Amino acid sequence: MTLLSIVQDVALEVGVTPPTAVVGSLDLQAQQLQRIAQKEATALAQRSNWTRLIVPFEFTTVAGMPQPGALPAEMNRMSPGRVIWWVDMFRPILGPLTPEEWAAAISRPVSPGLWGYWRIIGEDLNIYPAPADGQTVRGECISSNWCIHAGTPETYGDRWTADTDTTRLDEELITLGMIWRWRQTKGLDYAEDMATYERQVEQAAARNGGMKDINMSATRYRWPGFNWSQTINVV
Repeated sequence: MTLLSIVQDVALEVGVTPPTAVVGSLDLQAQQLQRIAQKEATALAQRSNWTRLIVPFEFTTVAGMPQPGALPAEMNRMSPGRVIWWVDMFRPILGPLTPEEWAAAISRPVSPGLWGYWRIIGEDLNIYPAPADGQTVRGECISSNWCIHAGTPETYGDRWTADTDTTRLDEELITLGMIWRWRQTKGLDYAEDMATYERQVEQAAARNGGMKDINMSATRYRWPGFNWSQTINVV
C-alpha cells in the first residue's frame, strides 16, 4: 500500500471524502491526514524492535576506544541482544554498559579475555579493550528509516515525501493508528478504536521475529551461545 492508498482507506473509515492526492495538496483535510500518517508511522516504529527495520552494519576500526562514524546514520537504536562481533578476534563485544560498569571496565588492566565491551558516548561507539587499527566489527541496529521512497533503486527515509511512498511497517497497523488519531484530533470518541489498535500492535509485536530459545542448562555464561543442552520455546 502507498501513502495515498492508506490515507484513502482511513478517509473511508472515518467518513470523509478520500483525497486524490496527499503530498503537496492544498486541501486542509489531506494535509491533516498526511500529518497524522507521519505521526503514526513515527510512533509505530518505536513500539517494537520490528525485524523489518533491522539493518546490519560493518566497519573497520581505528586504533583507540572511540570509533567515530562507525554507527550507521540511519540508526535509531541497537538491535535486540546488543552484541557486536569483533570478527578478527572471533569475540563478542557486550553492551551497552552503564556509566558505572564502563568506568570499572576501563579502570582494570587490559588482559586477554573471551569478550570486549561497548558503550555509546556522544555519537561514537566506544570499544574496550581498545582495538587496533584495521580490524573488522559487525553488528545490527534498528533503523529510523521506516519509509520506502519509490525509485530505482529504492531509497529510505523517516518521512513521507510522495504519494507513491510505501513503508517497511505494517500498513494495517498504520491505518488503525490513523483512525483513532483522526477521531481524537476531531474531538470524537476514539477509545474503542484505540483499544483495537493497541491489541493489534501487541499481537504483531509478539509475533515479530518468531520464537526465542531460552537456555535452561545449569551453567551460566555471559558469552551468549555457549550452552544448547536444553531449550523451551516461548511464544
